[in-house]
Order: sequence, then structure tokens, then C-alpha cells
Amino acid sequence: MQSIFGTLVWETLLRGRWLLPIAFLGGNLVPILVLGALARQGISVSNQPDFIILHLVLSQVNMMIFAFAIFISQGKVERLFTSPISNRRLVAYHLLIGMAMMFTESALSTFLVNALYGAGWPIWGPALFGATALAVVYAAAWLADRSLWVCVEFSVVASLGAVWFRTRFVPSFRRRPTFGTTYRSSRSGLFWRHRFFPSALASLASPGFVAASLPCRSDFSIG
Repeated sequence: MQSIFGTLVWETLLRGRWLLPIAFLGGNLVPILVLGALARQGISVSNQPDFIILHLVLSQVNMMIFAFAIFISQGKVERLFTSPISNRRLVAYHLLIGMAMMFTESALSTFLVNALYGAGWPIWGPALFGATALAVVYAAAWLADRSLWVCVEFSVVASLGAVWFRTRFVPSFRRRPTFGTTYRSSRSGLFWRHRFFPSALASLASPGFVAASLPCRSDFSIG
């Protein structure tokens, strides 16, 4: 089965050989332009509370752009149901590849911004969120199965995801978000216990959950 997994990875990279690099550059273009303009005016965004919203918006826009590229590069999972592998394992491979690509892109994007402008933005939390959100979006698309419910499911998923992502920086909408608390806690055990590990657990559990939720197309599978 390792050869099948490797084949799926190679096919995804081959199908997205142009789209994935373009999406990476496009997703990072706006942050580079915005932060570059601020840097030219002598404004530092390093650990500044006033730029928390900028980070939240730009990071999610980056994720959406690259997620769209991943969807196109991977294609529909239904076309692979005739492969000599069980449907659930096929779905798990499909999700793991997409989640790994999203995690890598998000981490590299944040590292690039931090290296160029010293923004000090967190790397691992948003990367784990992006990987988990990709699996949830896939689940919504597959469970809706091209019905009108897909709009409702996407709206619910997007709203809950955005709210949860914001609460990683401030627990209440009535309080002003602060970078200082976020980054100080990211260096302590509090971050690892209450933010990193729950996100990592969700990322690992998502493939199995979605694979189990997807209807088994046994009439198309020979696995």
C-alpha cells in the first residue's frame, strides 16, 4: 500500500506542478505587499497588538487560496474508488496528503513573513489549524455530495472555524486581542497543553473520522 500512497502523492504534485507554486506565491503576495509598505514607513509589526487582526485575516486568506489549489490538484476522490485499496484507506491517504501540504505551506509562509519583516507570527498553531480545517471542508463536501446542503455546511464550517481560530488569541470577543499574551504563552507549557496538543490531536483524528463518515462505495471498489 505504500506504493499506492506514493503514487497518490506523485499524482497530486504532477497535477499541481504549476497551480501549487502559483497559489503559494499568490497567497503570500498580499502579506508581503502590506508588510513591505508598513516597513517602508518605519512601522514595525513585531509583536504589536494592533496588527492581530491583520495576522488573522491574512493567514486565513492564505489558507483559502492554497486550499483551493489543493482541491484542484487532488481532484475528486470518487475517480479513485476502483483502485485496489479499501475506500476508507483511500480517503485517509487523500486527506493525509492534502493536510500535509496545507501544514507545510502555512508553516513556510509564516516563516517567510517572520524572516523578512520580523513579524513574530506563530508558526505551528495556524499550520495545524489549516490542516485540520482542510479535512473538515473535505468532510462537508463529501457528506453533502453535490446537494444544496453543501452551502449550509460550508457556511457553518467556515463560521465555526473562524471563531475558533480567533479564540486562540483572545478568549472573549469583548476583549482586545493581544499578541503579547499569545507569544509569551507560545513559549510556555500553557501553549503546548492547551493549544498545540488539541490541534495536533484534531489533525490526526480528522482523516479517520472523515473516512468513517464517508459512505462506502463498495459497488465501485475492488479493495
